Amino acid sequence: MANILVLYATREGQTKKIATRIAIGMRARGHEVALINAEDEREDLPVTRLDAVCIGAPVHFGRYPRAIARFVRTHRTLLQSTPSSFFSVCMAIAHGTAEGRAEAQKYVDRLSRQTGWTPGHVELFAGAVPYTKYGFFTRWMMQKIARKTGGDADASRDYEYTNWDQVDRFTASVANAAFARTTAAAHQHAAE
Repeated sequence: MANILVLYATREGQTKKIATRIAIGMRARGHEVALINAEDEREDLPVTRLDAVCIGAPVHFGRYPRAIARFVRTHRTLLQSTPSSFFSVCMAIAHGTAEGRAEAQKYVDRLSRQTGWTPGHVELFAGAVPYTKYGFFTRWMMQKIARKTGGDADASRDYEYTNWDQVDRFTASVANAAFARTTAAAHQHAAE
């Protein structure tokens, strides 16, 4: 089967939870998967012999973690020559509006402009609001935003908005693209 890198950055853990679900789904399909946090400074990232790369990052206060852009810039050639996908975790998606989707997409577009990488497949997921994990300022800001947008503002509990069926569909799509690449490569190798 395929060798797939699932690379993510996370703040409170929701993007890691999504990336882990993706990795488990790909492994269940028989793929070899390396699940790596981009913020772990590593020299031994498995960036050779990859059949697909899946990158995920959360939007916090209008931007992605720096480690994601750094990885993309460093490995742009690999990402352009290998089926690559990106999932963005953004609360603007939670309400299911066209405006929210457009807002979430603008962060992906900015990342593409800043790094020169255009993923082959992009998916936008709603994340979570873990009030109990936030510090005072972040909790206050998130409550203010929630009240303004009609969201959940009770800071005594956490809220999860991720659509897990959507995550599973994305996983299947990425896994199928990786399988198609390995199958085509095997046929080409056999023909030689």
